[in-house]
Amino acid sequence: MEFTKAQTSLHKARIKILLEFPFFSFLLSYLKDEEYPADMPSMRTLGTDGEKLYYDAAFVETLPLNQLCAILLHEVLHPALGHIWRIGFRNLTLWNIACDYKINAVVKKSAESHNDIVLPSGCLLDKKYDGMCEEEIYELLKKTMKELLIGGGGGGKKKKDDGHPWDSFCQGVSTKKGKKNSLDPEKQKELAGKWKDVLARAAIAAKGAGKLPADFESLIDEVIQPKIPWKQLLSRYVQSAVWDDYRILPPHKNHIHRDIYLPSEHGEFLEIVAAVDTSGSIDDEQLKEFISEMIGICKIISSFKIHYFACDAAMQEEKEITSLDDIPKKFKGRGGTDFRPVFDRIKAKNLMPSILVYFTDGDPNGGIWPDRPPYPVIWLISGNRGLKVPYGEKIDYEGKNGD
Repeated sequence: MEFTKAQTSLHKARIKILLEFPFFSFLLSYLKDEEYPADMPSMRTLGTDGEKLYYDAAFVETLPLNQLCAILLHEVLHPALGHIWRIGFRNLTLWNIACDYKINAVVKKSAESHNDIVLPSGCLLDKKYDGMCEEEIYELLKKTMKELLIGGGGGGKKKKDDGHPWDSFCQGVSTKKGKKNSLDPEKQKELAGKWKDVLARAAIAAKGAGKLPADFESLIDEVIQPKIPWKQLLSRYVQSAVWDDYRILPPHKNHIHRDIYLPSEHGEFLEIVAAVDTSGSIDDEQLKEFISEMIGICKIISSFKIHYFACDAAMQEEKEITSLDDIPKKFKGRGGTDFRPVFDRIKAKNLMPSILVYFTDGDPNGGIWPDRPPYPVIWLISGNRGLKVPYGEKIDYEGKNGD
């Protein structure tokens, strides 16, 4: 079989990486080279969907070997670090920018002792993002960037979007705030499991040979066993509650009173209950931070409604919240703790929220918990790390900074 010029260049780059970066070579062995097919728009660079390494032959032929090696390291880190499935409902272009800043810093550091491995000029690099995770970089970019222009990821080629092939696995949602995407859940699960396993085995092999790049142990731990701040976890769980446009939750409201739960179609609309425990174990500043965070998460969705409930041993306050101006200045209560009034009130109002998030210390009077409801529940627990909740998801609240 006769290789094309582009295929020959890719083989040479893979051999060089095998000799100098066995860790990355192991990861790359799980991506098969394939020229961009006719039905996939070529970005005139390289890209990956977590299964194949797509390339534009004309672009590859123009690259010197040292830059092609750097770009291959860049591309394989996208699936290895989970970028393909961590996007959630974030803006695709901005997420790609954040991931490229993170990856290019990693590649540059890994190649410091290899002068013949060089990132292309114009790629995204900024020391102010050193030590940050991709989600943190994304939030900073969201606040500061007014014009989305990137340097093409590893390729250094100016364009509006780096257009990774994982776009084809995403479901685009047009909103007033731009295009947001979510990876198909089945593909997400498949790729996440595959690459966590690949990353772990690559690390074991490289560490045994003394070839694991500097600072990669902590980076790998973050992917395989992430210690995620409560704000990121909360955002991830809430966004997953509106993953599909057609699902059983929330069910059709016209049939709830008959205890019949039929699917209902809904667009990108989030209706949630945010309940706060005002028994005294959580201070007002923490409660305000929680409600503010809920609003910030909901704004990722084009439209939302938050039903706010304050409760100690009894219901103290309820209102609908749609902006930061609606956040209570003072929180009523400071009695005992009973979760049941909130659940009873939801049922009495005939609500079927997409999700209920309850901020509490998780210590109800008499240890009595409400019966499990027919909708998802998240317990945001303050100061009670060892607590086991009877159902739903538990997130540990660890202070105002969310660390």
